[in-house]
Amino acid sequence: MQKASTLTIPASLLATRKTWPPTTEIPKVPGIYCFFDTQGQLIYIGRAKVLQQRLRSYLKKPKASTASYSILSCTSWDEAKLLEVQAIQKFQPLLNYEFTFFQRYPFLGFDQGFFFYSQNETFVQEKLFFVGCFRSTSRIKLLFDTIHELLSYKKRPESYKPAPMTRAYKLPQELPMLSFLQGQSLECLEALVAYLLESPKARQESTLIAKKLRLLCRIYHHDLKKKPAHLIWQYEHDQLASQRLY
Repeated sequence: MQKASTLTIPASLLATRKTWPPTTEIPKVPGIYCFFDTQGQLIYIGRAKVLQQRLRSYLKKPKASTASYSILSCTSWDEAKLLEVQAIQKFQPLLNYEFTFFQRYPFLGFDQGFFFYSQNETFVQEKLFFVGCFRSTSRIKLLFDTIHELLSYKKRPESYKPAPMTRAYKLPQELPMLSFLQGQSLECLEALVAYLLESPKARQESTLIAKKLRLLCRIYHHDLKKKPAHLIWQYEHDQLASQRLY
């Protein structure tokens, strides 16, 4: 099993420092930046779509005790977002809070036809396919629970708790959940509607179901589609194939 979407953090990120505020031209490219205090301690790591604009914004309101800085240019905004998270997890700067300990954040995944919600990193790494971690624990829990509620209109899914801080339930095979979690397609919700239409109980509760589906759409656009800002680790088999999820 391999850990995908992992980039190498260059040693120059911490080694190449310049006195704050900037006196040389900053590149107009995506990248990440670091701030250091007067003792040389790393206090903050951030990302920018345009490094020049982002660092200029700190001239009016700098981070507390900033004495020096360093920058790392990236080839894309997506690369900058991923490197920022990995650098925060590795160096744990004083003023960074989100993603310092990514085990506190939720993952979603699959194994043997089961849909998982987990905040257990060890368990996540043992499964066939997981995406995460996500910034909002509350929204990801809501997505997981809402899909369960919708499926229950037809048949209550088989559920279990395989590990601490982990829950799972069985999914119908006709739901293309993989592309949904990867932020690639809403076909899963279309398939979910077709699945529910077979249930008289679901048809009677069509207004409430439509409300829940709209909620899932909002979470999809806010959290799932914004990868890799929220997609930090992706655990997968040697060849990821949706046919092998069941």
